[in-house]
Amino acid sequence: MSTMNGRPRTPASPTDASLCSIARAGLWFQLLLGGIVVFVLVVALLAKDPFALWSLLPTTAIMVLAGWWFGSGRIVVDEAGVRVYGGGVLKMLEVKTADIASAEAKEISPLEYGGWGLRISGAGTAFILKRGPGLVVNRTKGAPRIYSVASTSDAELMAARLNALAARSAPSAK
Repeated sequence: MSTMNGRPRTPASPTDASLCSIARAGLWFQLLLGGIVVFVLVVALLAKDPFALWSLLPTTAIMVLAGWWFGSGRIVVDEAGVRVYGGGVLKMLEVKTADIASAEAKEISPLEYGGWGLRISGAGTAFILKRGPGLVVNRTKGAPRIYSVASTSDAELMAARLNALAARSAPSAK
């Protein structure tokens, strides 16, 4: 995997062994999550009841964990295909190389696919974090997979790499 200072970096070329893009939800999502945490803590402290504090802490922890999980994603393209890890560590979606018909870079909008987060709709299965650059993976069977990526150049390089992998794994015409 391409790394810079021990961290995954933006893809350099479509021939890299492994390409990685880290996408994050917009600022509004981060502010909303932070606001909820502050609100819960203020309510717990103003209640002056130890039970209130201890009962709200697990709820806050679950909300922060869910926000982290669905508020960022690591998209990895390599010889095995494409995978998305929610929060950077939990595998959520995968398309194996043999199942890829084609891929394309596209500007995506959450409203096209039913909103933000992990979505399953008639348009396909999507992991959408914000409006902007995306990677659309058309599968040989089933609906496409749509992923938010960090930049347009990430989407273009990943699409080129997936198209090369799909062409190599496709049965040759005789």
